[in-house]
Amino acid sequence: MPEKRNIGMVFQDYALFPHLNVFDNAKFGLKNKNNLSRIDYLLNVLGIKSLKKRYPHELSGGQKQRLAIARALAPGTSFLLLDEPFCSLDLNVKLRLRSELPTILRNFNASGLMVTHDPEEAMAICDKVAVMNDGYIHQIDEPSKLINNPKTLFVSSFILGNNVLKINFSGGIINTVIGSINNSNLQENSDIKYLSISPKSISIEKSSKGEGTVIAKEYLGEYFIYKVLVEDIYIRVRTHLSNNIKIGEKCNLNLIKNMQYFLFPGGIKIKFN
Repeated sequence: MPEKRNIGMVFQDYALFPHLNVFDNAKFGLKNKNNLSRIDYLLNVLGIKSLKKRYPHELSGGQKQRLAIARALAPGTSFLLLDEPFCSLDLNVKLRLRSELPTILRNFNASGLMVTHDPEEAMAICDKVAVMNDGYIHQIDEPSKLINNPKTLFVSSFILGNNVLKINFSGGIINTVIGSINNSNLQENSDIKYLSISPKSISIEKSSKGEGTVIAKEYLGEYFIYKVLVEDIYIRVRTHLSNNIKIGEKCNLNLIKNMQYFLFPGGIKIKFN
């Protein structure tokens, strides 16, 4: 007989019972109602034991999420399904709880399967990540392998946030709308059509005669992300805060040397020297 495994579920909206307090919510799925010491232990590990008499409407988003995990683990769960468990949390709470989740699962000898639309979230939490689009699994790998060896163009753009540029490849020269790469070691391949390039691998310079126009600008703490229109495509560029260009201004984009790029189809890794 195969070993019986309990499966728990943490819903996107937590699905807590509004008429039950924290303790009663947590013990709901417990078959042996006399084994309440497990509930106390769970609530203590998850940092909400002091709240066990409160009701869901009296809890913060992070506290509700912890309670949902406690309820799912209470029956001795060995496998946990999580449906976008952090989607309704503010950023600080999300960052704290997602760093704690792997430790919580290990403490209870449980594994988990999480569904999320946030690639950063998946890469931060999971030992392995399956990247899916339109019902097709593009790649299943460890986070480091997804970053260093994306197998498809979708993986490189979704996981790495890379730009996708059409190329013209001839005589060992890869031509794009923002520059060319000389790679004589790469055999010419008519199947190669796209260059995948990180926003941080492109330089931007303000120029009244530039071929690009800044369409949007994001301030992200230590750097800017510019959205630049060049010909008929949009390109994202990450740059230092000292490189301050206004929306609507003209600019030039260039490929930065000694950076890593990918060619698709094939996921061929190259370097611009």
